[in-house]
Amino acid sequence: MMHDNEDRSAVEKDLKVRLPAAQHVKLHSVKVLTGQSLSETVRLALDAHFARLEAEERAGLGQRSLRNWQAR
Repeated sequence: MMHDNEDRSAVEKDLKVRLPAAQHVKLHSVKVLTGQSLSETVRLALDAHFARLEAEERAGLGQRSLRNWQAR
């Protein structure tokens, strides 16, 4: 997992994904409302999602071990 002090440009990867049209519209709406790029919008959403997973794991609420998930 990347830390705040790492150079993001040195570790970024391109990723192509397929989304249902409804999710694409929501994503585009967030992009327009925040003025962020789609990449930044997705990155922030994933950061929040992974932080929630980690918090659930620490609290013992995760459905599977996050340590096992991260090892994949």
